[in-house]
Amino acid sequence: MLISLLPWMAFAEPAQEPPSPIPPLNDLLRLPSPVSLELAYVAEPTYSLPDSLFNYAHGFELAAQLSTGFGHDDPASWKEIDHWILTFDAQQYYSPSDLAADMGVVNPSQEIANPNGLYLGELSLTRSPGNDPIYLKVGSISMDADFLSPEITGMYTHAAFNNQYNVSMEVFPISPVNALGAVVGYSLPGDLDFKAGIYQQNSIRADMDRQGWEFDVNGEDGLVELIQLEGNIGDSPETIGL
Repeated sequence: MLISLLPWMAFAEPAQEPPSPIPPLNDLLRLPSPVSLELAYVAEPTYSLPDSLFNYAHGFELAAQLSTGFGHDDPASWKEIDHWILTFDAQQYYSPSDLAADMGVVNPSQEIANPNGLYLGELSLTRSPGNDPIYLKVGSISMDADFLSPEITGMYTHAAFNNQYNVSMEVFPISPVNALGAVVGYSLPGDLDFKAGIYQQNSIRADMDRQGWEFDVNGEDGLVELIQLEGNIGDSPETIGL
């Protein structure tokens, strides 16, 4: 039997009521309006009763974004340059031991169980639609940032049930690893959103030990293409993807 908790804390602009007692990081640092900086901490303490094993996996995530659009509250007033966002994301993970190896299992029993180190999460240029229908993203990105990750898998902390695409192909650029990629999206009538993406398949880029910092490109690289149509069923606020 496993007992696992997944607490999460973010130092960013509050998105829900009541307001967070922690001041937004942008205000603490008095950053100019085109700059957004967010820092998050996540931890997953896990205890295995049969083996009397305890592990405390945790990590930090730093996301920095730059856009002139941040200085305008109303997207209707955006000029073309205001749609564009430059993003840098880095993630640090640490676990004192390999709980999966200690338990003698293949799949880690923690959702955030990654080899220790500092990962490049994302380095991208994105066009936010605003009031327009066109969405674009290009750079070093992960597949699950833009394409469907089934919400039901998030009800489990065991990684065997939390693989976004239910596959074990190590060359798939799924968080926390990334690869060169591009995504184009378009908002259709009827609250439907269409997205198409193409991603590099590269064993070096997807190597967890290299942590995303080597921008390797070679003739043996493969490609992954994805198409997604996302929308609502009736009045439900939940979205579905095909």
